[in-house]
Amino acid sequence: MFLPSYLVALLAPLQWLDRRVLWLERYLETPLSDQDQRALQVACARSGCRFGKFYHWYLQKKVISKIWRTISREGVLRMTSSLDRSNYAALDEALASPNGLLLALPHHGLYINTIVSLVERVRQHRDIHIFYGDPATHPGNDVFDGLCRRIWLDDPQSGVSILYDNRQGLARALRSLQQGAAVIIMPDVFKDELETLQIPFCGRAMNIMMGTAVLARKTGATILPVVCRPQGKGMGFRTEIGPQIACCEPFEGEGVVETGLLNYRTMLKVFKFYESIMDKEIVYWQFARQMYAHDVELARLDQAGMLDAAAALVDDARLHVPSAFAFDGTVPAVTRGGV
Repeated sequence: MFLPSYLVALLAPLQWLDRRVLWLERYLETPLSDQDQRALQVACARSGCRFGKFYHWYLQKKVISKIWRTISREGVLRMTSSLDRSNYAALDEALASPNGLLLALPHHGLYINTIVSLVERVRQHRDIHIFYGDPATHPGNDVFDGLCRRIWLDDPQSGVSILYDNRQGLARALRSLQQGAAVIIMPDVFKDELETLQIPFCGRAMNIMMGTAVLARKTGATILPVVCRPQGKGMGFRTEIGPQIACCEPFEGEGVVETGLLNYRTMLKVFKFYESIMDKEIVYWQFARQMYAHDVELARLDQAGMLDAAAALVDDARLHVPSAFAFDGTVPAVTRGGV
């Protein structure tokens, strides 16, 4: 275990704090608003931990971010290998197929470590591309961008390339997936909320893009969802690999179904796997405080509840008022000359 891991383990008692500590927030350079505090309290309660868990976790992120800025390529690979506690059998199984592969992971845990490990393993078998926002328009990506360039782009034989989230990057991702390459993509972010759809996720309604499903459908690629989880007392991590997900097709006897709905069903499968892991440790998710800033918990209805809700709508007298227009667009006789 290298020195930063010892430091993180030494400061583990931070996890037992049950209140805010302003000087610690200043040191971590993450001032919290009252709304942030309430949101993180929800995330910590859902994760079964005290508020101090957020501080200890943010300390790990701060330590490793500083390391990423200066560490050499060889140092990155040694460090990542020493911290990795993953079983990659499911990844090896997916790589046995000639289809393109979309490795879809959220901003959870030490996800950059998972990306490094995935790229190093996959590039031994096929070309792999890392798809993310251009740091020129996404300033928070500058450290990650510099790290990727330092590790792989300085070696033209690495089989690794960067694809920015723009038209050129998207076109290249489509071509590469059709040719059997792998692409790492992070589907828990979006640029325009108007282009998203909502799904139930960890007790809230979450906006997500359909882009991962669209890429898979257009290229015949397989989606392999993965989640990075903290492991051990230091900065160890474990990459959990989900089932291979193909684009959803209509159910038997369902008839013609819009492609948009099929893409939505596909993304539900992806995020269902994420939720199975993240729901009890959501404090490690980068966007937890934004999601839990919404006070209203998402209601979940079982089949009986849905039928009761539908019956209530059908029995609503307001729905039985004669419409001004018939379904064919004509004005019903009973309303002509009336209001």
